[in-house]
Amino acid sequence: MRTEERAQFSVVDTPPVDQEVLNDLARISSDPTFVERLILGFHSDTERLVNEIVEAISQRRYEAVKDIAHALKGGAASVGATQLTQLARRFEKANHDSLRLKAAQWIEELRQTSQRALAELDQRIKVFQTDRASPRNGA
Repeated sequence: MRTEERAQFSVVDTPPVDQEVLNDLARISSDPTFVERLILGFHSDTERLVNEIVEAISQRRYEAVKDIAHALKGGAASVGATQLTQLARRFEKANHDSLRLKAAQWIEELRQTSQRALAELDQRIKVFQTDRASPRNGA
C-alpha cells in the first residue's frame, strides 16, 4: 500500500506532457497535420477510456479496469502524456482491494490528470497550427 501512495506523489513531479515525444513525432512524418491528428485521436480515445474505467470501477469489474488502463497507458505514452501514463500504470497494477477502497480518490485523480494532459496537448496543437500558418524565413 505504501508503494501506491508514493506513486501518487511521483505523478505530480512529472510534467503532464513530454515535449520531446511530440517533437519526435513531428519528425516522423512529412505531413504537417500528423501530430495534430494524432493528438485529436488521443483526445477522443482518452475521454472514452476514462469513462470506461469509471464505469468499470463503479460496477466493480476490476479486471476490466486493468485492461482499459493498459489501453490508456499505451495511448498516453504514444503522445508523451507522462503523468497519465504513470497513473494508468498504477491502475493497471493495482489489486482489487486498492481499486475498491480508493475508488473515489483514484477516479478524481484520473479525471484531473487526464484533463491536465488533454489541456496541455490542446495547447501544443495550437503551437503546431501557428507554426504551420506562419511564413518561413528565407523560404
